[in-house]
Amino acid sequence: MQKVNSSWARLLVALVAVLVVAGPSMVFASNPDPNYTPRIGVIEGGPLSATTSSAPLVLYVTYTNGATATVTAPDITFTVNPLAAGSVSASTGSFSPGAGAVSGERVQISCTYTQEGVSLHTNRIFVLTP
Repeated sequence: MQKVNSSWARLLVALVAVLVVAGPSMVFASNPDPNYTPRIGVIEGGPLSATTSSAPLVLYVTYTNGATATVTAPDITFTVNPLAAGSVSASTGSFSPGAGAVSGERVQISCTYTQEGVSLHTNRIFVLTP
């Protein structure tokens, strides 16, 4: 019987461990699972202030298989309209008012989230508080 090179054996054990932990989704990532793609998204957070930064905004997602999840930055991309009202941090999801932010102004926050190659886009209108 021939002795197996220990580095090859360790590599094989590591590969098997990764597949067991990550599951088949890692192996078949190029084939989206139609039962696990985002279908409905609701932006939650606030209130948003015209003068101070907010707590992080989050996205509640319902998937095609009925599962739900809370998704946070940086896994979602936010945009603010009008731009002068402020911005949402890509790393934390917190809203920071801009120089043009006015109390009582209606601000549209949009976000995009992609899972399994399927993108979910959703919007929410916030009214800036003092």
